[in-house]
Amino acid sequence: MTGVDMTSDGGPSAGSPRTRFTATGWVATASVSSMSISTRRAGGQKGLNPSSTRSTAAVGSSIGGKAGVSIGLTVHSDPPGPCVTSLPRAILAHMIRMVALGFLGLAACTAGAPVPADPRPPTVAPTTTPCPTTAPAPPAAPTAASTPSAEPALSPLRLASGAELPAGNWKEIALRTVVIHYVEEQAAEAERFRKYFVDVHAALAREFAGHDLDALMRDPVVCHAYLMPVPTRYAGPGQVTSLTSYGNPPYCELHLIAASALPDAKRCCTVVGERRDEASDHRGVAHEYGGVVLGRLNRHNAGWRFERAPGWFLQGYEEYIALTLSNDHSRTVTFEKYKDLLRADPGRVSWFSVTNDYTDGAVLIHFIHEDFGASKLKAVLLSKEKTFSLAMAKELGVGPEQLTARWTAWRKKNLPPK
Repeated sequence: MTGVDMTSDGGPSAGSPRTRFTATGWVATASVSSMSISTRRAGGQKGLNPSSTRSTAAVGSSIGGKAGVSIGLTVHSDPPGPCVTSLPRAILAHMIRMVALGFLGLAACTAGAPVPADPRPPTVAPTTTPCPTTAPAPPAAPTAASTPSAEPALSPLRLASGAELPAGNWKEIALRTVVIHYVEEQAAEAERFRKYFVDVHAALAREFAGHDLDALMRDPVVCHAYLMPVPTRYAGPGQVTSLTSYGNPPYCELHLIAASALPDAKRCCTVVGERRDEASDHRGVAHEYGGVVLGRLNRHNAGWRFERAPGWFLQGYEEYIALTLSNDHSRTVTFEKYKDLLRADPGRVSWFSVTNDYTDGAVLIHFIHEDFGASKLKAVLLSKEKTFSLAMAKELGVGPEQLTARWTAWRKKNLPPK
């Protein structure tokens, strides 16, 4: 199972998949990608991810009625990932024919026979290669036109997920449950983030007392946090990401960037109008690291899978952890601004269809925590039921209509219009 969790300053405000709460249960709506024959870039990764599929195609060809060639093609495909390529069937068939002709041509050269031609009309201009009689000439010296371009901004340092690291002199700080990687110039920022990880881990250990989080966060692997010196695909203004897999090999990557590494113009603003600063850095660590903790607690104890929950529960629970277990500003100022969004527009949550999985989801998690109790919220996360909807009904003891009625009553009492 491979997971991607991207946090973007309270999440996208428009265009994101919505979740809805229906009378038959909890349903998540999301877009689905499809692909034909594909390959997945996963630098250095050996073997197949358990969620991968394998397909084999055999193509037979007879040329001139004298020779038969059967070529087997095995393609490994993962669910759509950071790098997916699809091959049209016609191009793939032409490539196979060209390989077959190459083998027959080499055999014909050895026997002195003419090289057979492809009986089908070519789709590209044909070229001929004479039978080799002498050693091939050395390649010509590169010209100005063929000189390689300058070194790209990203170095060849490829991680297990396939993500690339910016070039730099990378160092690391190893903690019990996470390794922080940083470039030498960001040593001071790395020390600040070290404190964030220590604080968040201690707060989560108190929140989930009775569970050995030290052991949990080493199974199957410790997380590696990468403090990016410049914006990348997975870390940028208002965006931090966790990339995790329980495959072979498993990995856990947290892609972070300090607000101080952003140009001043990119530090404004979050979805609730706050500048990105040390408080938002701390909250980002709590969201992504806390998300890994929630996912592993669920995987080790529950019958359903956290990553299959609707977005408001998954991102909302992670953002609730980030708001309540990071710093005072997030708890008392930022969280109130999230609530103000619902005070101003109660329709942001309608029949548990939410406008924003992060901000509205965090308030919904807060409602469950307050109205049903912390133990009930954790019971849903750790429930032995096989689906999220069954876990909600079993652990909270109410059906969808009753739950919606309780939310409406709680919202009117605790979030009256200003």
